Amino acid sequence: WILDYSGDLYGREITLEFYYFIRPEKKFPDLEALKAEIHRNAEETRAYLSAAFTDNQLSFYLSHRYPPSAFPV
Repeated sequence: WILDYSGDLYGREITLEFYYFIRPEKKFPDLEALKAEIHRNAEETRAYLSAAFTDNQLSFYLSHRYPPSAFPV
């Protein structure tokens, strides 16, 4: 799962960059607890990225770091 991305990346090479450590590995008692934690982690990540970058900064970074073909429509 890539945060806020809904395209098809099958067979494509991607680059992953880590900006922020959310939490150590942990076990969950059931699937519902895991799903809830994934959603909390996603919200925390969105909050971190929105505080670290304005939309224009993030768009500029992505557009200059990756060619337009890296993000197919």
